Amino acid sequence: MSAEIRSDIYSDRKDKNTMDSERVNKVLDAWKTHLSEIRNCPENLSAEVLWQVLCELEQTYFCTVKGIPFTYIINGHEMFVNRKEKSITQATVVLSARRVLEKQAQGAVISGPKKIGTFGASYLYPIFRQIGLITEKTNATEDD
Repeated sequence: MSAEIRSDIYSDRKDKNTMDSERVNKVLDAWKTHLSEIRNCPENLSAEVLWQVLCELEQTYFCTVKGIPFTYIINGHEMFVNRKEKSITQATVVLSARRVLEKQAQGAVISGPKKIGTFGASYLYPIFRQIGLITEKTNATEDD
């Protein structure tokens, strides 16, 4: 299957460089507060807060562990990565986030996408790192 860019679902989206930075900062601050509260209690992860952060980061460029650039959009309860035809559902994203938090609470190192072990992990891993879900201090070695 080719990794062509899904231009059909990206064509009508606004440029994220023009987004309201005050709103974005407010959402990111709420996320950081929430994350600090649930770091050792993954079952209390708010799907709504996580999804709101991901909505604010739409069309931000990320790179996979292998250095492949990608971006995504949110449409309803699905995340569409521009390099995939299938979407990553909100349920999968939340499950993956909880799995990461649980493993880190147990002292495990999330050193790469394989450690997440869910569909779309190669795309979720760099996003989770960017938003602080996967902490730098637990990722001293990245070999996956």
